Amino acid sequence: MMIASLAFAYSGFAMLCATMRRQLANNSLTILGKRAIKPAILILRLTGLALIGMALGHCMTAWGVTVGISAGWLVLAVAAYLVVLTATYLPKKLAHIALACLLVAVFATVMTLF
Repeated sequence: MMIASLAFAYSGFAMLCATMRRQLANNSLTILGKRAIKPAILILRLTGLALIGMALGHCMTAWGVTVGISAGWLVLAVAAYLVVLTATYLPKKLAHIALACLLVAVFATVMTLF
């Protein structure tokens, strides 16, 4: 559950990072193509927030509500730090790493259900 939570949080923060004006002007993230369309930006932001919520939900189901909230904040802090480092030093790889993390999170979630 912890791996899925961290991967969901990383993907969510990467999606939020991709919609920032600086990243769009820099064109270092090519998720949206050459032109940033406002509905695409809104969809990425809402999906990023939903993934962050899923990360918190995973922590709360694993440890209960009281400890899960604290563990969730820790997971969010670690994921945000990793996204900042990736966006700083490997900006062109951020989208690929976020997609890989999303796939890992979905796979880990499915494995815990069975």
